[in-house]
Amino acid sequence: EGQNAWNLSPISTGVNGSSSSSLPQQADGTPQRYMPIYEMMQLAGDSQPVFRSVEPLVRVSTIGNIQPMTSLVVAESSFSEYGHLSAYDTPETATVLSPGLANASINANPTVSEQLTLLDSTGSKVTLGTVQILPIADSLLYVRPLYVSSSQTSYPLLEDVVVLYGKEVTMAPTLSQALDKIFGANSNSGSSSTSGGGSSSSAGPISTRVRG
Repeated sequence: EGQNAWNLSPISTGVNGSSSSSLPQQADGTPQRYMPIYEMMQLAGDSQPVFRSVEPLVRVSTIGNIQPMTSLVVAESSFSEYGHLSAYDTPETATVLSPGLANASINANPTVSEQLTLLDSTGSKVTLGTVQILPIADSLLYVRPLYVSSSQTSYPLLEDVVVLYGKEVTMAPTLSQALDKIFGANSNSGSSSTSGGGSSSSAGPISTRVRG
């Protein structure tokens, strides 16, 4: 294992969005890498959400094991700061979930697993969206949409939203409802921030060092 070498995290979604499919492969036989996710994100020091893109980094694995996240790279997409990169390094002593580990936690949750099995058994096609990473307080929130299509409606429709925070996994028809299950009613789902309050869940710190 390459302890000091980092790479883009492999993607978290199987072929055609199936939870049981293997990850799509690149030409060299390794899993495809995470593509940038664009978000309206409010970080420490921001007075309002800012348009940014994020990409997670993990340790290089020579045997293909799923690795924890080592850093979250944030790229500024606003006009005034376009292209500026900041890296939020994770503590070496903490295991911060990468998209692959978050995907494994979500799929292992009994409620999510039961819902996926139920939808598949009714003849519907379940498509899992990309695991999205949102900084919140000093932790990370993982959000994954779940789409369903059928022979009558081939176009995928949003069925549920899965949220992972710390060890808590919730599923609800909307993001707001899923967040309410973790943070309580009237949670603010309009932005994500690295400053402010959170729940009692222990999600672990995302950063001991910020490099810009």
